Amino acid sequence: MTTHITLVFALILLIVVVRALFKQFFNPLNRFPGPRLARWTRYYMAYYDVFKGGAWIEHLQELHRLYGPVVRVAPNELHFGDPRAYGDIYSTSSKFIKDLDMYGAFPFPESVFVQTDPRQLAARKALITPFFSKQAVLNQIEGNIRSTVEKLTCQLAKNHSPGQIPANLNHALRSTTFDVITTYCFATSPDAVSHPGFHSEVLIGMDTALPYVPLAKHFRIVKVLIRKIPDWITPVLSASLRAAVKQLGDVEAMAEKFLANPDAADDSHRTIFHSLWEGTGTGERATKRGSHLVTKEWLADESLFLRFAGSDTVSSTCVVGCRYILAEPTVLRELVEELDNAWPDKNVNLGIEVLEKLPYLTAVIKESLRLSHGVVSPMTRIISSGGAAIAGHFVPEGTSVAIANSFVHLNTDIFPEPGCFLPERWLQPGSQDLEKHLVAFGRGPRSCPGINLAWCEMYLIFGSIFRKLNLTLPLTFVHPGKQRTVLSLCTQKTFCKLAPKKGCNISTLVSSGSSQYLQ
Repeated sequence: MTTHITLVFALILLIVVVRALFKQFFNPLNRFPGPRLARWTRYYMAYYDVFKGGAWIEHLQELHRLYGPVVRVAPNELHFGDPRAYGDIYSTSSKFIKDLDMYGAFPFPESVFVQTDPRQLAARKALITPFFSKQAVLNQIEGNIRSTVEKLTCQLAKNHSPGQIPANLNHALRSTTFDVITTYCFATSPDAVSHPGFHSEVLIGMDTALPYVPLAKHFRIVKVLIRKIPDWITPVLSASLRAAVKQLGDVEAMAEKFLANPDAADDSHRTIFHSLWEGTGTGERATKRGSHLVTKEWLADESLFLRFAGSDTVSSTCVVGCRYILAEPTVLRELVEELDNAWPDKNVNLGIEVLEKLPYLTAVIKESLRLSHGVVSPMTRIISSGGAAIAGHFVPEGTSVAIANSFVHLNTDIFPEPGCFLPERWLQPGSQDLEKHLVAFGRGPRSCPGINLAWCEMYLIFGSIFRKLNLTLPLTFVHPGKQRTVLSLCTQKTFCKLAPKKGCNISTLVSSGSSQYLQ
C-alpha cells in the first residue's frame, strides 16, 4: 500500500516537472531575449526590487543596453524600451487589463487604482473624476492651497534661515502636499507643514510603509499581514509603523462616521465621501447597484490611495525641480525674473489663473515632471485575446507588458540631452508635440484623476517659493545631473537654507498661516 502511494506521488511530481519543462522550453516568449534566470522565476526581479533597495529600474536600463528594445524580465513579462510602446500599451484604444501581479501588491484593494475589471474601473473612476475637475479644484481648494503654501514659506523663513538648521525640502514639500490632499478630500487637516522640522509622525509612517510595497509585490503574505495587524501588537511596533497603523485606523474611523450619518456632514466643503456616496445613490439605490455599494472598506481604501498618491507625486516633482533650479543659475535667474515681473507685490496673493499663464514657470514645471517621472515602476498590463503588436513586435495573449515612464522621458530622440534640465525645450516652436511624451500622470483612460489639483499645487508652490524666498544650497550639494540613478533624484535628502526676499512681510505670513508650532 505504501509503495502504491509513493508511486502515485512520484507520478504526480513527474507530471508537474514535465509540464513545467514543456511550458518553459516551448514558451512563445522564448524568442525575446533576457537574462536566463528571469525566464524561470520572478524572484530575479524581486532581488533588485527588494534586496537591492529598489534598483530594478536602473537594472532595466542595463538590460535594455544588453538585450535591445524588448527584454523578457520574468517568465510571463516583457519590458519595452521603445517609447512607441507607451501608446500601444496605455492608450485610450487599448483594451489591456491591469496585471494583478503588480496591482495586487498595494494595500488598498478596493480603491480605483487597483481595479482590474475595465467596467468596474470605468464606473468607479467616473465617481472620482468630477471631484477633481478643474472647476471643482478652483472653487473649493485654491484658497486652502495658498494658505498651506504660506505656512510653508513662513516655516522655512522663520526656522531655517542662514545660521539655523537647514530645511529638509523632501519633508517640507511632502508635508505641504499631504495637508492639501487631506484637507480637500476629508475637510480636515493634519497640519503636517507646521510641525517642527516638518517631522510629522503620519508622514514618517507613510514613508516607512512604502518599502513594503515591492516586498508585498513578490511576497503576497506581506500585504495580508499589514492590513491584519491586531491591535494588541501595535504597542511593540516602531514609532513609524505605529503611525502607519494609526493612519489606517483613522481613515476607517472617518469612513465609519460618515456612513453612520452622511447627511450630517458639512455641505460647505464636499469631501470625497460625498462624491462617492452621491455618485452611487443613497442606501436604497446603492443596494440595487451592488457593484457600487458604498462600504467602509471602499471608502477607507480610496482614502488611503488618495493620501499616498496625492502627496507623493507632487512633492517628488517639486523636490526634483527645486534641486535642478538651484543647481542651474541661468534657470533660477530666468524664473525669478518672470515671477518678479508678474508678481510685483509679493505680499499680495496672486491667483492661479495668472500663474498658469507664465510660460517659463510652466516650462519649469513640465521639465520637473519629466525628470521626476511620476510613477517610476513599470505599470504592467495583460495582452488581450488574440495577441497584439507592441512597438512592432507581436506579443501573444496573456503576456504581461510594460514600459517605465523613464524610458519615455529620457529618450534621446524625443528629448535631446535628456539628463539636462532645459525648460527652454518646452518653449521652442513645435514643442506642443512633446506634450504627448510627458507621461508623469499617465495617458489614456487610466490617467491620474487628480491632475488638475496637482497642477494647481505646483504653480502655487514653485511660484511662492521662488518669489518670496532666497534659497541657499549647502557646500556638499551634488548637482542632480551627476546622479546615476533614476530614483535618487526623488529620494535623496535635499537640504537648503532660506531667507525672505527684501520686501516680503514675514509678519503677514505668520498671521495668515499661524500655528501652535510656529516659533
